[in-house]
Amino acid sequence: MAGSYTRRINLYINGKEVKNNLASIRAEMNKVVNEQSRMTRGTREYVEAGKKIRILKGIIQEHNEQLQAVSKSWSFAKLSEDMNKHYLAVTTFLAAFAGILYTGKQTITMFAEFDDKVSDVMKTTGLSKDAVYAIE
Repeated sequence: MAGSYTRRINLYINGKEVKNNLASIRAEMNKVVNEQSRMTRGTREYVEAGKKIRILKGIIQEHNEQLQAVSKSWSFAKLSEDMNKHYLAVTTFLAAFAGILYTGKQTITMFAEFDDKVSDVMKTTGLSKDAVYAIE
């Protein structure tokens, strides 16, 4: 019988565990910013800390962009945008369909009225249906 299990892999670089979650990235960035604030401007360490901060900010920015893309794809704003894009085509189709239905109804009504008039002519003249249709 199959069971479920969870595996976990811990990654260590230079004896330090590496985590790839947003909280860890923000904590690392805050740590580097605090360290950089105690350094002398222009030194090699200061510049290296600045590069690391830019990399971490880029990772956070990429995360935020992905989050916005996901939230936009699941929001009513996207649905509304799609509806606005196809509004003209949908309304044109509906108007054409309504026109076809109306024309069909009018045709049936006209045929029914014609049939009633033919019946009236048949009653008053005593002619057969074929004879009434043959009259021009």
